[in-house]
Amino acid sequence: MGSCVSIESATAAAQSKKIDQNIKAEQRQAKFQQTVKMLLLGAGETGKSTILKQFKLIYGTGYTEEERIGYKTAILANVVTCAKALVYAMDSLKIPYGFEPPPLKETASGAFGSAFRSHASLNQPEKESGDTGSVRSLNEGKELGRVAKSAEEAYYAAGGENRQSGPSPKAAQVIRGCEMSFCFGIDESVPEEVIESIKTVWQDSGIQYCYSRANEFQLFDCCAYFLNDLDRITDPKYIPTDSDILNSRVMTTTITETKIKIQHVLFRVFDVGGQRTERKKWVPYFDDVDAIIYMVAISSYDQVLVEDNATNRLEEAMTLFSSICNHPIFASTAIIIFMNKIDIFKTKLKTVPITKYFPKFKGPNNVDKGSAFFASQFLALNANAKRKIYVHFTWATDTKQIKKVLATVYQIITSSNLKGAGM
Repeated sequence: MGSCVSIESATAAAQSKKIDQNIKAEQRQAKFQQTVKMLLLGAGETGKSTILKQFKLIYGTGYTEEERIGYKTAILANVVTCAKALVYAMDSLKIPYGFEPPPLKETASGAFGSAFRSHASLNQPEKESGDTGSVRSLNEGKELGRVAKSAEEAYYAAGGENRQSGPSPKAAQVIRGCEMSFCFGIDESVPEEVIESIKTVWQDSGIQYCYSRANEFQLFDCCAYFLNDLDRITDPKYIPTDSDILNSRVMTTTITETKIKIQHVLFRVFDVGGQRTERKKWVPYFDDVDAIIYMVAISSYDQVLVEDNATNRLEEAMTLFSSICNHPIFASTAIIIFMNKIDIFKTKLKTVPITKYFPKFKGPNNVDKGSAFFASQFLALNANAKRKIYVHFTWATDTKQIKKVLATVYQIITSSNLKGAGM
């Protein structure tokens, strides 16, 4: 009996000693490991979740095969959602299938050389060719209006919404009838009839013209990326690549926390939904925030909100940023603005003048002047003259570029925290 008690006492003492040693080890590690709480904020459709994916790819362990397979369903859903959006927009914009836009009259600025691009070049980076960003004249705007009017007349002549004939209208009917809730599931693929129908409409010249007017309706930025690669994506053996995952769109409706260790710093990164209905969930996460990355889709200067078709997306982003950067709770918080989707912005400037949506803009319609203008608009909202807000122009799906940006952000945040600690 006595020996039994003695053994138990010795075991308990050993366990207690081990616990004490672990606690001391954790305390020693804590002295050398800084923890940073960071929020990803911004309106909807700005790329917050994409930046979080980049954190995982660059500083984490990447994606397992099981996680990649999980993204397959989301990507297929993106494909069907984009196809549906295009088909419905054909009717709302009054564009007939097979519509061939008449040639636009060349203007002095030459800004219309690529107004209507074929699907083969959509979503692909284009080379600079001098000053491609001259502001469109009133005549140029009238030219686009003339094409839209021509499309509407052809739409009614072809039979309108329900009486058009041919392969594309027939394929559009199949796409309309595809309900994603039962069209395919986790272990299934999109029905062959739907895939072929999507291929048919995507090759249609009317759909391509509709795509060129994507700012007039709600369409995922990943549309061309996925629809240009349907054969690969719909292959039964398809496994999403890093690029596919980065381009996929899944609306954020919950708060997610991702822990990433960069050198000796542990980053607790919180990603939150950006739509208006999701913002009430932000408040509980505002305490003890060390840094905020505020996401802005600079390419959305000609678009309206998903939840409010009367409000310009960039105007909304500015209003939201003003309330965040001037909130007393963030008085000492490092704030970095990511002017995201700079790649789309660059392409869009060739045909869409900033002045049409922001009359205050006076410079030539090019990337340098346009990006500087929008950066200045956001920086001017900061009421604290002593506070420095950092701006980076980003392409969230480009891992190489984001890696460089995040390295700079790391330096900003860690140096800011050291200053705050008096070190």
